[in-house]
Amino acid sequence: GFDALATPAEVVRFFERDFRDAIPLMPELTDDFFSHPTGALLTIRTHPWHLDGRAVLLGDAAHAIVPFYGQGANAAFEDGVALLEAIDANPGRLARAFERYEAVRKPNADAIADLAITNFHEMRDHVASPLFLAKKRLDKLLHKLFPRWFVPLYPMISFSTIPYAEAKAKAERQERALKAIGIGLVLALSAVVAILLL
Repeated sequence: GFDALATPAEVVRFFERDFRDAIPLMPELTDDFFSHPTGALLTIRTHPWHLDGRAVLLGDAAHAIVPFYGQGANAAFEDGVALLEAIDANPGRLARAFERYEAVRKPNADAIADLAITNFHEMRDHVASPLFLAKKRLDKLLHKLFPRWFVPLYPMISFSTIPYAEAKAKAERQERALKAIGIGLVLALSAVVAILLL
């Protein structure tokens, strides 16, 4: 990792090995590397998001997430919409509006935080796996064949208005159904093989 690079020569060797195409874009690579410390990626889960009817948190102030789903700004915009809806539904009662806004948005903020971390682990550990790639192809095929029944998680999150918590729950149900179907197919094939071997 970056923390292990202690000298300019180590930095150059590291970048030549792993990021060769980026080197021409960074003429001050070693100076910049040592003068700008590596930042931390954090997930922040706060509660409550409001103080009576006097103040309310939105976006990263309430629920900062790692960037591995690309939904941070979108989640903040959704906060704004939910807050305005809560204020409109509770005229003159900001404390109640803020409570309602948090009740609607917190489960979704927690869901996208979990999904962003999971997506990081997928990108880091699984994208080169033939099994993972086959699963992604199966997801696309199932969506094409059964668009109302099966929608892959990524399109639900990135290309729909399905709330994050609902999309996460639906993806988990779909995954359980696929596992049950897979187990059923394995058992059926095992039974056929057993009969044929008799």
